[in-house]
Amino acid sequence: MTWRKPGFSRTAAILILGGILGCEQPSHRAAVADREQKFSRTVAMLQDIESERPENLQRTVNMLEAQHRQDVEAFQASTKGLRQDVQDEFDRWRERQPFYAERLRELMKGNPANIDRTLPWVLY
Repeated sequence: MTWRKPGFSRTAAILILGGILGCEQPSHRAAVADREQKFSRTVAMLQDIESERPENLQRTVNMLEAQHRQDVEAFQASTKGLRQDVQDEFDRWRERQPFYAERLRELMKGNPANIDRTLPWVLY
């Protein structure tokens, strides 16, 4: 019977030894170098993104401020137009009020047999 430390197997020893010796292989060194190069490119790209972030944020803020100004101006212009439209409608109603009263009198003086036709004009 051979002596072994608990939790340490021969397979683990072979894998560790293989990993250490495998690091000296040219293909392994090339793979590690390629992986490090790709990692460095990723880090550089993230640095570029982070360094541009304040400028992008400022551009976004400027765009939002410009859009807000346009929205306020458009709202004010439409409000002025809306006020004028409402005023025009009241003016039109006031100007036509005599005509409405006259038409109502004509309808009221009409033939009582035609009340079915006349009543909707009066009510609506």
